[in-house]
Amino acid sequence: MLDAKQEMVLVDVRSFNDYGMGHIPGAINIPLNSLEMLSKEQLPDKDAPIYVYCSTQDCSNEAVELLSGAGYTQVYNAGSYQDWPYDTTAPISC
Repeated sequence: MLDAKQEMVLVDVRSFNDYGMGHIPGAINIPLNSLEMLSKEQLPDKDAPIYVYCSTQDCSNEAVELLSGAGYTQVYNAGSYQDWPYDTTAPISC
């Protein structure tokens, strides 16, 4: 979808600290432990294609289940950050 430049939402469900150490460009950060609470606000379109990633596929799978259970219709596991084959951002410095 990135190569085809299709509309999608990319969600990093890692912690704020991990996100700050580097993330996929354009990804929004909603940590898994806050996903249920923040999804309504930060992901208002329940029919938008949403791809989630984390440090391990286990957390991504949990995020997919949580969002699907909340009524999101197109939620996909993008895998782990470490396996991402495209560019990522550099760590955010203070």
